[in-house]
Amino acid sequence: MPARIIGAAWLILGVLLLAWSGRGLYRWSQTVERFSGPRNASLIFLALASIALAGGLLTALRYRAGRVVIVVASWLTLAYSAAYFLMGGVDDTSKSYLLCVLAAAVLAVASLLQRRRLAV
Repeated sequence: MPARIIGAAWLILGVLLLAWSGRGLYRWSQTVERFSGPRNASLIFLALASIALAGGLLTALRYRAGRVVIVVASWLTLAYSAAYFLMGGVDDTSKSYLLCVLAAAVLAVASLLQRRRLAV
């Protein structure tokens, strides 16, 4: 995969995560029972969204720093995906969330496999 496709994919992932985490924080703020789990999940995805947006934008603009940011985002995504699968998150979440985690993990693996070509 060329660097621009990977950069664009991380940009799209960042925008989607940003929208999802903003929606999650809004829904959390409107509930009466304020458990910390949904808020923490939304904040984790907000941080990953900002990293993905920065990495995608820097890679699309062909800055070398984009490669480093995407590699960091890829490792964080793989760590989250591994924790999700190993801790039994599949049983607790919907099938659409499972597909999103799988898609993010596939993008992370593809990015790590193509990391030498990202800064070219």
